[in-house]
Amino acid sequence: MSLLQLSEQNKKKYKKELKKEIEKIRQNLESQKNIVIWNQINNDFSEIKDVGIIIYLFHNDEAPLKYVRTEPLFSFKEKNFDVALYGEGHLILVSVKESVQGGNILKSIGSLKEYSEQISNNITITNTIRGINVRVLDYFEEIIGEKITNKEFVLATQKPCINEIIAKAKELGYQFCLWNLIEKENKAFIIEERIDGKEDGNYFGHRLAKLNDYLKSLKKEGRLHNDILTFMLSSSKWLRAVKISIPLSRREFDFNYWESIFDVDLYNWHNSEKRDIYKSYINHGLECGFLKLAEEKRDILINKYKVVSICSKAPMLEKDIVKKIIKRETKKELTQKIPSAKIKIKNSLLAKQAQERGESLAAFT
Repeated sequence: MSLLQLSEQNKKKYKKELKKEIEKIRQNLESQKNIVIWNQINNDFSEIKDVGIIIYLFHNDEAPLKYVRTEPLFSFKEKNFDVALYGEGHLILVSVKESVQGGNILKSIGSLKEYSEQISNNITITNTIRGINVRVLDYFEEIIGEKITNKEFVLATQKPCINEIIAKAKELGYQFCLWNLIEKENKAFIIEERIDGKEDGNYFGHRLAKLNDYLKSLKKEGRLHNDILTFMLSSSKWLRAVKISIPLSRREFDFNYWESIFDVDLYNWHNSEKRDIYKSYINHGLECGFLKLAEEKRDILINKYKVVSICSKAPMLEKDIVKKIIKRETKKELTQKIPSAKIKIKNSLLAKQAQERGESLAAFT
């Protein structure tokens, strides 16, 4: 963009005002991104925490069902069930919501109903990893290694509004089990609610007697609980950046070490899913500067990397990583906004210049 039309005085003003405008845009971008990124991280973490409660309560020898994996159908279609459990022929698919209240009740129940019908009808899904079409139950049986004789679907949340949920379930004529997740001190509890949306009133909940007994014990006594899950396939790159980096910050790492650290998160994942998430994390870290290459071996899965930060404690390390992400994303977006800022300031100065000279702005444009 030429500045020839501007007077020498206005050329100096242009440089000064452009500098101020760029700084203003930068500060606004940083402020907006800080809010958006932390909100997304907190939302992701809240969901992961709830999924983690379920995994912890069923990833032990006492549970009649065993943890299969998170987001079992993520690679096939849109995000739906968050965790799969299995035991004695019974497949339990759980959809986890931060809250099931107010305006999101109908949508939450409707989605569960839609997805459960698809599974019950044994729809054909596209296995994008292997490039073939398979029946959804065949896919689950391949993961589990056993024949599925019963399928059940659960809606789980820490914030249910039971009376409203029952009313909406009746509108849809749908029956399902709701697991009310409760954290109290260092224990986790599940209170099972049988939501009967049909008029006959013949819904008795879970068919597996051992599961009903286990849920009764979880309601009455609960179980000691630790945060066991760090990320899922659907987690934002921002959450993965901060949460994955914390345990990796103690030493140099490669793919094999990363895989061993996050064995619960990656449980029963396909190898391609693991590699894709790892590569995404590494590339994002190198781009934003919270990772560096520590040892070059010409393969992203074999190379050794290191978390870059002057902070060692988790809260400060998270803030430092987000600061680096914001700086990188702001720089990229700022580059795109500078040309329009230049035009805006130049035109403003030309308009004032024309007015001072009693001339038409068209003479300068």
